Amino acid sequence: MYRCQMGGVYRDASTYEYDYRWGYDAVGNRTKEQDVVAGWTRYYTYDNADKLTKIGTSSGGSQLESLGYNNSGGLTSVLGSLFGSRTLVYDDENRLKHEKGRGRQRCRRRG
Repeated sequence: MYRCQMGGVYRDASTYEYDYRWGYDAVGNRTKEQDVVAGWTRYYTYDNADKLTKIGTSSGGSQLESLGYNNSGGLTSVLGSLFGSRTLVYDDENRLKHEKGRGRQRCRRRG
């Protein structure tokens, strides 16, 4: 488990504190992210090709995000509440062409 602790003072003299912790599997994939001060934990799940497939609030439990991929390994969909649902579209050379989210186009590759 890796840990990052920070604290400080805002301009209005109120204070803040951070205590983040991360866990990783044997190949280096992040498996756990925890904010000790705020009291939340996220768990990350990967497929056999080490592609992130799920972000949840408990190990194997409540799902925040589900991620989908095409046959070339490109991320094609993100469904959930954490980052907002979106779809990614690729050209014939597997380059990101555009991204759509919440019923509107969010970005487009030029050229």
